[in-house]
Amino acid sequence: MFFWKRRGKKSHNIENGSGDATGQGIDGKRGVQGSMVRYHMKFLGQVQGVGFRWQVRMAAQSLRLTGWVVNNWDGSVEMEIQGDEASIGELLRSLQEDRYIRIDEIQKESIPLDEKEGGFKVRY
Repeated sequence: MFFWKRRGKKSHNIENGSGDATGQGIDGKRGVQGSMVRYHMKFLGQVQGVGFRWQVRMAAQSLRLTGWVVNNWDGSVEMEIQGDEASIGELLRSLQEDRYIRIDEIQKESIPLDEKEGGFKVRY
């Protein structure tokens, strides 16, 4: 499992896996285009009431990623996302650059691919 936490104005990554929250590997290189991966992720911070799920859906659809996103009762947001590593990294960067969204922590775990999944959905 991978954990990423924000500290102050500068972000620090805590490694325990193959990459960081920007989609870069431990060696700083981008993920290989075309290698399909699927992650279960949990986002903590100011992630509800700021358009987070809709931003994720729009970015995921434009990047041809599949999966789902849902608000949790505890104020966090959960997501499963599938696609190539570079596109997932691009989606995460777009979320971190949004002026209304503040991500304090990302918990990320690799899970098996869902070959039958099509599209990206907002769950309720």
